[in-house]
Amino acid sequence: MASFALRLCFVLAALLMASFVCGTPFFEEKPGLCPRLNAPQIPGHENPCRSDYDCPRVEKCCLVGSPSANDRICAEPYIG
Repeated sequence: MASFALRLCFVLAALLMASFVCGTPFFEEKPGLCPRLNAPQIPGHENPCRSDYDCPRVEKCCLVGSPSANDRICAEPYIG
């Protein structure tokens, strides 16, 4: 049991260190909502991303087109 607890502590410490090194929090998103985006509206799918913190400034990482495709790009958020 102690071995599992020790491993868990190491994993949590590694996640915390990665958060500081990358300069981005692990569990937060940028404010605002993603706009509805269709692939034809986006020329060339500029700025591909995996999370909000892959995007510059206030832009969010948003799905483009079909959710099953799981294509994401950086887009200006809707704040309402």
